Order: sequence, then structure tokens, then C-alpha cells
Amino acid sequence: MIQTRKTTWLLAGWMLLCIPAQADNLEVAMSAAPGVVNHRIPDATLHRILDNAGVLPQLSTLATTIIGESRAQWQSCSPMTVSVDTWIRQAMSSDLMTQHAVDALRDELDASTVAAVIVWLESAPGQAITRAEHASASLSDAEFNHLFSTLGETPGYRKERAPRIKALLHSTRAAEFVTVLNSELDTLVQLASACSPTRGAIRELLSAASSQRQDLELVTLIMGINLQAPTAVIYRDVDDAVIDAYLEFASSTAGKAYHAALIKVTSDTLVERLEAFATWRER
Repeated sequence: MIQTRKTTWLLAGWMLLCIPAQADNLEVAMSAAPGVVNHRIPDATLHRILDNAGVLPQLSTLATTIIGESRAQWQSCSPMTVSVDTWIRQAMSSDLMTQHAVDALRDELDASTVAAVIVWLESAPGQAITRAEHASASLSDAEFNHLFSTLGETPGYRKERAPRIKALLHSTRAAEFVTVLNSELDTLVQLASACSPTRGAIRELLSAASSQRQDLELVTLIMGINLQAPTAVIYRDVDDAVIDAYLEFASSTAGKAYHAALIKVTSDTLVERLEAFATWRER
């Protein structure tokens, strides 16, 4: 029987971090007309975008995450779990997941969008956002929890900052990204944890996953509410003018395309691996 995994919500993969601008990459990016996928964009540029957006750190550790969350259930299985472990490590290796995501991003973003993202990240507001994100990443759990618990005491938070944070989460589609990531990871862990799933059980799991993808609106809404305070902590030292500039970029044509691409690349990559895993387990 396939067990249901308890979801662990992740706040990762949606923040735009710093991408060092390179003249040759920018020249390539600006050489194509808007809306035209430019296959000349180097892998290294796309890799950097995905890495700094937090997508690659999630995908490159997928095998380790799945195995770690499945190991307890495997204790009740026969030695067949060794082959499951091996398949996961090989078919979801860091290199394979990274290349799949890079190729998928190339198909989603045209070169002018890549150029616009780089321009934003190299702007003064973009660099201020980057510094805030890097600084928050170095906080200990105790420090972050203290800032989180005292957030409501910050002057002007509820009237001025909170509405901006809510708008920013909406524009960047952060809650949707985290929901998609956790939903697909849930299904992968359920499939990996099963000792000897029947073909019918596997098909039922895939069908449920497909239905869930069509009905994530409520979970995304709840996730958006849960992310508001943590996001406010991350940007606690950033001026409102910088947040407004971030909002302007995220609401632009390029910003919308960029955040949509992050979600689609993550979803498509995980779904493709799920389907391959299901086929292997059915053999």
C-alpha cells in the first residue's frame, strides 16, 4: 500500500538572487527578437539563473531528499529497496536533474527576457534585494524565530509593509512555486516508500497526482498567507522604494515570464522523473 507523506512546506526557490552580468551573454540575449527562444544562450547562463533562483538547489538534492524520507518505511521492506535506492540515485542524480532543468528553461525563456532579468539584478534595487536575501540566509533558527515573533511590533509593518509583501508574493507567484514543489515531492516520496506497489496502486497514485495539479488553488492560497511573515522578515531592512522597484519588475512582462518559467521548469522536471520512476516500478 502506498502511504501518504506528511508535507514539509519549503520556503525556497522563488527569490531572485544575484547573477553576475557578462558582456557576451548580454550581447547574445539582446540579439534575438522578443518571444523568440534563443538556443545560443549558454548553459552556464541558464544554470546560473536557476541556481540563484533556488531551483537547482532543490532539484539537485532531490534523490537525497526522497531517499532520506523513504528510509524509515523501507525498514519493513525486503532487500528490494536496495534497487529502488540505486535507481533513484542514478535517475535523479544532480547532473541529470540540472541538465534537464537547464534545457527546459531554454525552451521557456526568450533571450530578451534573460537580458531583462540580468538588467534588473544588476540594478541598485536588485542588488539591495540580493543583499537582504543573503543576509537572511545566514540567520540562525533562533535569530529568525525571534525576528518572526516580533514582526508585529515593527513600526509601520501592518499599514505599509504588509500590503507590499502580500503584493510581492502575488507578483512573484512564490506560493504557487512552493506548492508545486511540495506536491510533486510528496508523490515521489509516496512512490519510493512503497515496498511492492501493484500496478493498480501506482496508476491510482499517478491519477491522484494529476488531479491535484488541476486543483492547487486552495493550497496555494493558504501557502501565500503562511509565507507573508517569513518574507517580511527577509526584507525587514529593505526600504519601501526597493520593494516597490522589485514589484515593478515582477509585474513587468519579463518578470511575469521569468517567474512563470521557474514554476513550469520545476513542475515539468519533477513530473517527467515521476513518470519515469512509475514506469520503472511497474516493471
